[in-house]
Amino acid sequence: MDSADKSTDSEGLSDDLESDASKMKERADTLRSEISDVREDWRGKQEDGGVPGAEPPGKPFADGEPDAAAPTGGEEGGPGEG
Repeated sequence: MDSADKSTDSEGLSDDLESDASKMKERADTLRSEISDVREDWRGKQEDGGVPGAEPPGKPFADGEPDAAAPTGGEEGGPGEG
């Protein structure tokens, strides 16, 4: 294999990796949006007293620990979200 073939192979690999990274970023953005929609739906259900099992945020569970999903007044989301 000569240096021209290696260069072409490297460029092809680079293009493939960039394409894969772009697809992963797009999928991550889609998942982030879906998670946000589900979180919003769940919080709405928690506010509706008629939804069985949907306890209001911050209400302690049977073990006395507060709901980990309850908003703490901080920023929405977690690391990497934004």
